[in-house]
Amino acid sequence: MAQTQPARPRMVVDSQVHLWNAETDQFKFDPAFKPQLPEPFTAEKLVPMMEEAGVDRAIIISPLWPTDRNAYVLDAVKRYSLA
Repeated sequence: MAQTQPARPRMVVDSQVHLWNAETDQFKFDPAFKPQLPEPFTAEKLVPMMEEAGVDRAIIISPLWPTDRNAYVLDAVKRYSLA
C-alpha cells in the first residue's frame, strides 16, 4: 500500500501586480499611457491587501507609464522581500 504524504498548505501567488509612486517634476510619466488608478499604488497599499486576501507572494511588474524607470519597483522588492 502506498503511503500518502501529509497535505501541505498551498502558497497563493498573485502573478502580476503593478506598483508605482507619484509623478514628480523629476520623474514624469509617459503621456501616452494613463495609470490604472488616479493615485499611486504603492507597496504600502499592496501588502495589507495581500494579507487580507491570503496572498503569500506577488510578482511585481513595472507599469508602462513611468517609462523605463523601475527604481520604485526594485526598492519595494528590497524592502518587502523574504529572500
